Amino acid sequence: MRLAARLWADLRNRGTPTAPDEDIDVDVIAAAQAIHLGIPLADCVMATANVAHLGRLMPAELWEKI
Repeated sequence: MRLAARLWADLRNRGTPTAPDEDIDVDVIAAAQAIHLGIPLADCVMATANVAHLGRLMPAELWEKI
């Protein structure tokens, strides 16, 4: 969760948040989990309904297309 918090803060500092200021969302949590597990982000694709947000953190594709 600390890594997710760092990702969340980094996105806000860049002006590209994925959730309201008071929320930490599943996008940063999922990306942090992949990083923590040592999965190279370039080697995976996250299935999601919100490519625009998750795609800021890791490769993402609409779940219907996977």
